[in-house]
Amino acid sequence: MDAWIEEDCLIVLFPAFDRLRVPLSKLTKYLGTDKDEIKAFEIDDDGSFLYWPHVDVHLGPNQLHALVDPTAAIAARQKSRQFNREYGEAICALREEHGLRQNAIQGVTDRHLRRIEQGLLPVKSGLLESLATAHGLEVSAYMVELARRLGRREADRSE
Repeated sequence: MDAWIEEDCLIVLFPAFDRLRVPLSKLTKYLGTDKDEIKAFEIDDDGSFLYWPHVDVHLGPNQLHALVDPTAAIAARQKSRQFNREYGEAICALREEHGLRQNAIQGVTDRHLRRIEQGLLPVKSGLLESLATAHGLEVSAYMVELARRLGRREADRSE
């Protein structure tokens, strides 16, 4: 993609030559109000994201569309909720297979873990560390196991 500032809009040109006009006012929540800093974005090496170093923010096509199109924003939230639900279910299944109770995970309350497992909250790295430790695994091995479970679910849905 290519991008530039024109008047009070960020103009994004996508590979199919579609143009998206994002009013700068839609970006201030993430980037602040300093127009010079907003103009100081970079395009990542493969052209997939715009990057603002002053706030360490990357925005890709989906996020940019969601800023100007409410239906795109709703679709992104629904996709995120679905992912959180499936990820939470995989965490729950793995915990139950290992015979661990929700209140047995050090560093997290059973209420918080229950909300994660129900898909009501996203998973943060600190929680993954606590879960991996409780399962006797390194974080990377724990995440590989979760990814394997999520991959099986995806394969089951496509059949």
